[in-house]
Amino acid sequence: MKTKVATSNVSFYHTTTSAGIIVRALLNTKKKHTLSKVDMIEKLIECFRMVLGLFLVTVTCVLPFSSSSVNATSANTYDFSVFRLPQFELHGTEYGTQDWRLYYEAVSVNSLERIRRCLVVWWMDVVVDELHSLLSSNLGGIIFVLPANFSTMLDEEKNRFLRFEKALLTLPTKISLFIAFDCPEIQEVMKLAEERAAVSKKNLFHKFISLCIGENYRLYTGNQNDAMSNNRVLHNIIGRLSAFDQREHVTTIAIVAHYDSFGLTAKKSFGYNSNGSGMVILLELLRLFSRLYKTSTTRAKFNLLFLLAAGGKANYLGTKQWIDDLLERRDRYTAAPLIDFAICLDSLISEDSKLYMHVSKVPRQNSSMHRFYQMLEQSGKNYNVSTAIVQKKINLGDELLLWEHERFSLRRIYAHTLSGIQSPFDPMRRSILDLDSEGRFEKFIPIAMTVVEGLFRYLYGMKNGSVEHFLDTEAMRDHWKMWLDYLKRTPRSTQLFTNFTETQLGRDIVRFFEHFALETSIGVVTSDFKLPDFIFYDGFEDVVHAHLTKSAFFDLLSSVFIVGYLWMLHLLALNVQRLYLEVGRHFGVFESLHVEEEEEEEADDNEREDQTVKWNVGEVLLKLSTFSGVDSLLAVLFSCKQCD
Repeated sequence: MKTKVATSNVSFYHTTTSAGIIVRALLNTKKKHTLSKVDMIEKLIECFRMVLGLFLVTVTCVLPFSSSSVNATSANTYDFSVFRLPQFELHGTEYGTQDWRLYYEAVSVNSLERIRRCLVVWWMDVVVDELHSLLSSNLGGIIFVLPANFSTMLDEEKNRFLRFEKALLTLPTKISLFIAFDCPEIQEVMKLAEERAAVSKKNLFHKFISLCIGENYRLYTGNQNDAMSNNRVLHNIIGRLSAFDQREHVTTIAIVAHYDSFGLTAKKSFGYNSNGSGMVILLELLRLFSRLYKTSTTRAKFNLLFLLAAGGKANYLGTKQWIDDLLERRDRYTAAPLIDFAICLDSLISEDSKLYMHVSKVPRQNSSMHRFYQMLEQSGKNYNVSTAIVQKKINLGDELLLWEHERFSLRRIYAHTLSGIQSPFDPMRRSILDLDSEGRFEKFIPIAMTVVEGLFRYLYGMKNGSVEHFLDTEAMRDHWKMWLDYLKRTPRSTQLFTNFTETQLGRDIVRFFEHFALETSIGVVTSDFKLPDFIFYDGFEDVVHAHLTKSAFFDLLSSVFIVGYLWMLHLLALNVQRLYLEVGRHFGVFESLHVEEEEEEEADDNEREDQTVKWNVGEVLLKLSTFSGVDSLLAVLFSCKQCD
């Protein structure tokens, strides 16, 4: 009996315990489904805050990149070519600009802000007398804009430009100096810079607005590398025509011309007159006399030496090297050619049909140079060319020589320079304006014919008589035209002609010498490594990129606004729930919610009390279940209680 009662008690205990678990689960489920509306709103706000924060952060990160991409594609970006002023060192003295890079904001000549800026200015807006102060200012660089076509310039403008060019080449500076030729791109840059300068001269409000939202072009060069020193060698080209087999015992007449030019920029220095005209006459004399020297019956009694020298615009370095080598060989072997005199050819186009013989000392009567001048004077009469002797003594204190014959005179070798220019200070000798123009070739012909015929008469002793049957005038005109057309398209600055024989022009001239001269050699002009006579620098041409940008102050202001905007987003993300509730309370949105919340809380309390009573009855029944004989009754009562 006891065993049966115990088994029944255990069964009832498990039954009541399982029922309690089920009741608890039902109550918890009911509690979850009876959340207050405020809790639901709070969860909704929390979800909204997460989504809003993610959206704002995404927009904040993506928008700057998308806007910058749009601005980059829509902004005005221009590229235009610029040419750097020459930079070189000669006998330890530096010349030209010493910088080669740009990364500055463009300003106009009327701008008040010039510190660390790039001045883009039309060359006529620059006062030559103020150029020194301009170059010594705190500018980062200057771009001088020149006309695209010099032929449109008036004579007065050309004279003004020559003064401007000479002053710019003689003033040393450490800032970047470039030359640009007029084009629509650079016009747009200058226009915007001028507009910005005009705004800066207005009241303070306009200045501030321009500072905040104004636009301008930032210029930077494509080549940001160092301008490497081009310290290579120069080349002389020498050709010889011998009168007899024993040429060492025959006097020699040297015909000399330098082949390089000079100007405001290396890539635009064509030197049509200086010294393209001298080169052409030298080449024509070589071609002409090579035919006569092929046979012994038509040879003259002089050896002819043709020297096409390098470095003419660099204090005649090539001629100096050749003279030094000549005298050194004479001292060692006594087999060097005996120079009767040297004829230097330089700038032989004359505007007034005059040919000048420049000498350091007037030749004596009946001397070789005097007899040659007489032949030259007689030939000039046939072509309406007047001749004159111009004497200028050598100033040993001058660092640079003015004429090429002075190199010979310093070593006691008779020499003179034939030129159509009277003064050695003529700015056209070192100018990019030395170009071909209408009528220049026609002015060259009578001077060239005078030189050719004068030398022919001197070599063959023809004081009288005609030489037309010896000289083919039409053929010479064609050759002169061919060579001048070639040279006027080839820039020949000394900087470009280091290793001259490796250039196209150098190879063509060497082949010409080898074809017509009996002997051809190439002389090398070197410079000492420790104390160099010359150093030339690269960086002749570059491309400037102009990008339309805001001012630096605008970047600073934008940064402040962006930081403030992000901070506001941060505060909003942290306090969006509080802000929402405060706004709701202010407008009475949550009054009904508070009433419902109180009712729900009261209902929850009543429900908890009922649940407590139920569980108390269950505990009493559990205790009563320990008594025997009441198992079935308790089971019925518990079932009824659950049904309730």
